[in-house]
Amino acid sequence: MSQKFSFALALAAGLIGGLLSRNLNLPSVHAQAQNQTQTEIRAQSFALTDAQGRVVGTFTSREASTRPPRIVLLDRAGNVIWFATSDTIRPLSEILK
Repeated sequence: MSQKFSFALALAAGLIGGLLSRNLNLPSVHAQAQNQTQTEIRAQSFALTDAQGRVVGTFTSREASTRPPRIVLLDRAGNVIWFATSDTIRPLSEILK
């Protein structure tokens, strides 16, 4: 086949494919049904990670029955740089008094 014929065939196939895909209305496919009414996320803990997947912070409700809820921030080496427990966190209304 000549190069001109190959080019014309490729151009025609592209145009026909574009027209067909634009005019066919196929139903959308989803892996899971979308629930638009969900407004709450529940978990016992959350972990904040950086772009490399390292944990840089945690928010836990309880680690054990004896430990209170806490928030922990970590540096790049995994060392604790800041934390707060329910004993150290006060509501804003108490702070502003």
